Amino acid sequence: MQLPVVIIGSGFAGYQVAREFRQLDSQTPVIIVTADNGDDYSKPLISHGFSRRLSADAMIQKRCDELAEELAITILPNTRITAIDVQNKAISYGDATITYRDLVLATGAEAAIPPVCSDSAAQILTLNSLEEYRHASDCIADKQRILVIGTGLVGTEIALDLSLAGKDVRLVGMTEKLMGHLLPDFISKELKQRFQTSGCQVITGQTVVELTQSNSELRVTLSDGRVIETDAVIAATGLQPRTVLAQAAGLRINRGICVDAGLQTSKPHIYALGDGAEINGTLLPYLQPIALSAKALAKTLAGNRTNVVLPVMPVIIKTPVMPIQLSGETSGAHLSWLVEQTDNGMIAKAYVHDEKMVGYVVTDKQIAQGFSLLAQLRAAA
Repeated sequence: MQLPVVIIGSGFAGYQVAREFRQLDSQTPVIIVTADNGDDYSKPLISHGFSRRLSADAMIQKRCDELAEELAITILPNTRITAIDVQNKAISYGDATITYRDLVLATGAEAAIPPVCSDSAAQILTLNSLEEYRHASDCIADKQRILVIGTGLVGTEIALDLSLAGKDVRLVGMTEKLMGHLLPDFISKELKQRFQTSGCQVITGQTVVELTQSNSELRVTLSDGRVIETDAVIAATGLQPRTVLAQAAGLRINRGICVDAGLQTSKPHIYALGDGAEINGTLLPYLQPIALSAKALAKTLAGNRTNVVLPVMPVIIKTPVMPIQLSGETSGAHLSWLVEQTDNGMIAKAYVHDEKMVGYVVTDKQIAQGFSLLAQLRAAA
């Protein structure tokens, strides 16, 4: 009996490995075990679903059974793995076990909830999965005032999307800048101004310290003592890799599940990729590195050990009031900038010691220039 490749997780990472592997090997059994219903959907669309009036069901690209048939794999939905037996190469769920040839952990990450001093913290909504989007959509359908916590990429996109959907939105973050880890000051300030102009209020440099229920509304207390009354609160304050299962199995864990360039964990025949994997010390929760990881891992699973090679990659920020593309080093006091401001947007190039371009940011219609700048970065890498 041929042992299967078993994949835990049915997000983009898990399904992409299955797709890539099936192109190389049509015979080896593949089993995907997932705690959710296994339907395939585009996770980035969640940040833009409210303005498009999309239901959760409308985001589903393929149902679980359709995908199983298409890829000739077995999918076990609504099944939670309770243990990994490294020595016997087996996983357990309920009273059942599955013995694997190779195991792939695509367990992803869960939304980090900011520490809030109150019993009402359970009412904070998150948008890290289709089911969370479904729940949030139901909760805010008849609500008007929404407070979004988190001024990073996801929080910023969600806040603007809700504003475009006609909601009264406040965006609150502990940093002084929007997406300060990605954007230089001058672009962050311009983005904040456009948010304010569009009707989305931005409050930076503040944390939420308390959340209390008052009749049908929530009262949010900020670190400066200000109190905001709102109908719903959504947190987009980062991701926490799911590592409990891997840690219990004795795999090496740091911020995520530690893997080498070949995506192998500290135990043989066990691999990891996606939001929960830390590749040589780096977490890369973006679609392109996950897609490249899946392609490399599929080759390894098919018998050709392949390391992941990650080129310089673009980050696309989908904020309609100010579309942005960037790549390379784009934030930090050590950078000097050459900026060209035009009627069609901004082209900003980052330099170190005024001689080597190490990053760029382009906005609005100048995004078209980003691909040539990306080619320059890749050539210089």
